Amino acid sequence: MGADTRPLTSLVPVRGPGLDLLALMGDVPSLDHAVDNLLHAPVSRLRREFEGLDFQPGHLPWARRVSEGDRDARRELAEAVRACHRLTVEPYWHRGRSELVALSTRCANLVLEGGIDLLLRSICAPLVRWRPPVLEAPYPRRVEIRLQGRGLIITPTVFAKRPMSLLRDPFDTAQPPRLTVPALRRPLTGTGPAEADGCAVRNLESLLGRTRAAALHVTAEGCTTSELARRLNVTAAAASQHATVLRNTDLITTSRGSSHPGGRMKTHLAAAVGSVALTAGALLGAPAAGAQTAAYPASPFDVTYGASYVRGTLTWYNRSVGVDGTLRAVGCRRAWFGAYGASGNQLGAVSTSTSTKCDVTYPFKIGIPADAPGGAAYVIVCVDDANANHLKCARVNRP
Repeated sequence: MGADTRPLTSLVPVRGPGLDLLALMGDVPSLDHAVDNLLHAPVSRLRREFEGLDFQPGHLPWARRVSEGDRDARRELAEAVRACHRLTVEPYWHRGRSELVALSTRCANLVLEGGIDLLLRSICAPLVRWRPPVLEAPYPRRVEIRLQGRGLIITPTVFAKRPMSLLRDPFDTAQPPRLTVPALRRPLTGTGPAEADGCAVRNLESLLGRTRAAALHVTAEGCTTSELARRLNVTAAAASQHATVLRNTDLITTSRGSSHPGGRMKTHLAAAVGSVALTAGALLGAPAAGAQTAAYPASPFDVTYGASYVRGTLTWYNRSVGVDGTLRAVGCRRAWFGAYGASGNQLGAVSTSTSTKCDVTYPFKIGIPADAPGGAAYVIVCVDDANANHLKCARVNRP
């Protein structure tokens, strides 16, 4: 750590709890998105997260500038987060990601073999004990958390200091708590990505050819055909040909939408890890990764209230509805979904919603329970305020 990370390391408290960057940056799929959330976090949220933290006396002026939302201070902190990521995450990420994929495969197999009950009984035993309907996990003090329909997010980690932890946001009671569990079977080494994966990359190049192996690597995080062509420095026609070969051999899947004319490609992990993805959608009745999804209809939705909106696509499965959407929150907003049968009865004991988001653009994927023969007849989509009051709603009928 050096001068470029000091704006972040200066915010490490002398003792007691630390700054909750997850609360400020959000549970988002990319560093860029997380940094954008940090730059636009409401000042009220910053003050709340900094309140009561015990900083070094010499660092108090800096902490005060950040907590008051000083624009230049935020930018310095954002750059320090990026610098810290380059030093502490990037050199290990390729191997760490492989461990996460392996753990997701093991969890998926447990669900297939014995359902959610076996999965919960197998997580970090004996540290975690599943005594239906109670899941007991280590915590510094005795606390009882009632989920009340929010669910529980199980998050594998590769960098956590403690073997496991329970994270919850006391200021956002709609957000499900998060149980972190270790993903590593062996310690990560300090070699960089190029050195760590050099042998595997060379083997992949021997199997697929250098350009096609590079194409597979690029699509690992998802990209359009035009983005693939640009990153490989090839023509669009050549990129399309490489994508077709990879798709025909089940190494990637492609989907097309109006917002991505070239089609968005994602690595098809199921071919390598057992044809199952452990997602809420799969557990609620959505098809496993690798299953043919052409038979499942999809509907776009767009609910706009002032400058806020929730937009995306509903995929209609047999006993659930998958949501792939984006919430744009100006002020504090949340997206709400309810699935209904043909007679107007709500399917499922509770509705489904995102957590409250303030002044951010937040992509999300969730599943709506619709446990009835044939699934949902229609879904109500709403933009809510922070108190869960519906501001504007729209009905989306099953095609």
